[in-house]
Amino acid sequence: ACALLIKQSFIDGITAGAALAFASPGIRTALIRGALFSLGAVIPIGMTVVWASERVDGIAQLAYATIGFRFDAEHALAAAHGPVMHRLFMLVAGMSASGYFVLLPFAVYGLRTAWRTSRAVSVCMAIWLGAGWVGVMGGGYFWTHYMIAVAPVMVVMSMYGLEGIRCARSAPTSRLLRAPIAVVAACLIVHVTSTVVSARQTGPTSQRTAQSAAQVVTDNRRTGDSIFVLYARANLVYYAHVRPAFPYQWSLMYRTVPSIEHRVLALLNGADAPDWIVAWNSPSSFGMDHDGRIQQALSTRYREVATPCGIPVLLRRTDHRPIHIRDAAVCS
Repeated sequence: ACALLIKQSFIDGITAGAALAFASPGIRTALIRGALFSLGAVIPIGMTVVWASERVDGIAQLAYATIGFRFDAEHALAAAHGPVMHRLFMLVAGMSASGYFVLLPFAVYGLRTAWRTSRAVSVCMAIWLGAGWVGVMGGGYFWTHYMIAVAPVMVVMSMYGLEGIRCARSAPTSRLLRAPIAVVAACLIVHVTSTVVSARQTGPTSQRTAQSAAQVVTDNRRTGDSIFVLYARANLVYYAHVRPAFPYQWSLMYRTVPSIEHRVLALLNGADAPDWIVAWNSPSSFGMDHDGRIQQALSTRYREVATPCGIPVLLRRTDHRPIHIRDAAVCS
């Protein structure tokens, strides 16, 4: 329930828990476990509602953050990232590369094995898998990393499948499945090895631009400094070790949240304007700065102090601290 308030795709977890609780053997046991599970879910949600009710428009903001934003975001993403069939193709390609289809027959066999030993567990796994796929497909965007929602249940089902194979009394069945098991093992070894090698080769370089821009801030920061990145680059803020001046660290927010442009402009022109600006994007990116006032605020109130890897780093004009710049970084 707590995770659901942070990320809606965690609904597969709470759905699986509810299914396992209510699918317990015996009506009395199922009702007791279901009631306890429901109580555990309601407590954090209730606490959040109480907290939100003490804020101005808190309930409306909570409803928008958990529900309304998702619909607005899907419209923005669908408009920005091409036709549905292309996105579906990318999802299937990601499934193939991750080994999903290799595990699929073992997962199906595992569901069958669980049905024979514990129908409550098999029902839980089936609902868990279904909820995960609703999360993957329901939004209509089909990010490849959404597949993480079905990865845990696929592993659990496959474990049941392998255990069923181990305990199978039929020798022909065991021999028939030896080849697929060997293929799975080989695929996992190759996949893990290639992932590690790829991470070592590209991992550090893929972050160098963000690290170089953040390094300027880190080398010259003072206690209490704040930073704002146009328009959101969470890893850069992390590397800079400086307090973010704006609550949104995801570029999708700038395409979706109502009145976001007005809030950014108020921040830049306000008394608590950020000390540092990193212009990762131009002020007009993502449909922002229709009238040029954000660019005007940046030009009036900030000065450029460095351009590591071509990324402008700005400091407030009223701040005359000396700026130390390291040797030119290797950019990616």
